[in-house]
Amino acid sequence: MAALVDAHWHADTCAACHRPVDPAVAGHVRFGEFWYHEACVPTCRTCGQSVRAEDEVAWSYRAQVVSTSYGYAQRPTSFLCPDCLDGALRDEAPYLD
Repeated sequence: MAALVDAHWHADTCAACHRPVDPAVAGHVRFGEFWYHEACVPTCRTCGQSVRAEDEVAWSYRAQVVSTSYGYAQRPTSFLCPDCLDGALRDEAPYLD
């Protein structure tokens, strides 16, 4: 039974503040597998626009993998909205000598 709780940790805690989230209660935003309190909703790192659940497919995010007591998990570190993503510079290819 503990494996079921651990496998769904994202639905139980806010990805930003790591406090409990109750998806059945209004005032929470889901973005992919992550839940946020309305006060913790991330913003685009370029323009500051807030993430909205309905725009989830078009947004991009970076995350780091962290070790937890039950395995590994992603922790989002920055977000880009669709408009800023379209205009963002792409990583340059490494120079080949």
